[in-house]
Amino acid sequence: KGLRLADPICSTRSTEVLNTASSLLLTERLSYYRKQFSISQKAYFNLDKVLSMKLEHHHYHQLLKLHATRSSYTHNKMMTIHSKKFAALISHYNAPFRNPYLRLTDFTIQVPRISGPLTLTSPISPTLDTSKTVVNLSNQTLTESEISVLALGLKFVLKPTKDPTPQFAAAIEATSHLLPSGMDYALTHDTVRILKSYKSSKDTTPDNLTPSQRKSLHTLQQKKSTLRFLPADKGNATVIVSHQQYHEKMQHHLNSKDVYT
Repeated sequence: KGLRLADPICSTRSTEVLNTASSLLLTERLSYYRKQFSISQKAYFNLDKVLSMKLEHHHYHQLLKLHATRSSYTHNKMMTIHSKKFAALISHYNAPFRNPYLRLTDFTIQVPRISGPLTLTSPISPTLDTSKTVVNLSNQTLTESEISVLALGLKFVLKPTKDPTPQFAAAIEATSHLLPSGMDYALTHDTVRILKSYKSSKDTTPDNLTPSQRKSLHTLQQKKSTLRFLPADKGNATVIVSHQQYHEKMQHHLNSKDVYT
């Protein structure tokens, strides 16, 4: 469909040209679909690898079974449609060809029956040793999810949940006047060009926090009124202390003659 071009002239030369063009179009379409199939196959294998690591074993195999059943149903349905189309073409043009679909297996379509929905599961996160990355010196107990968020580090960059363009524009506008004359206009121009090209609706970057970690992050922000989250002097650990402990430690350093003379 769409590959046979109409001949408005109906001359011998025009027919040859259109036949050549139709053949080239057919070759290009086959090349295009093979390329798309290769891209889809690669994406399928990558997704299958991710699911095999994040889903529990029995849920993963149940998902594979459902996928195979559905794929078989779709394949049989499409093969039956194409077999009927090919038979209609042979009959219409009275072509001396045999239907190649008749030599294949029977295409009896069986509607897949699913015994029940797939049980929802949470991704299996690898067990991390947070004893050296999160040191809680306060008297408040933190949940495992809160500890996993702090273990990411204080410099961990979160994926924004809202369009960050207005915040970026305002922040750059507020600091551009500190640059030498001329550079501020160049910075503003480049910033506007980059921010215009960003479309939040087309951003398919996955969230780098789980829903439970997002909730724990909000809880940790509320705990800032009583706790302080500080980087350790050595290593990448995060230290949690209360405001009272922090002030006592600061007072101790200020009164120490070894530190201030």
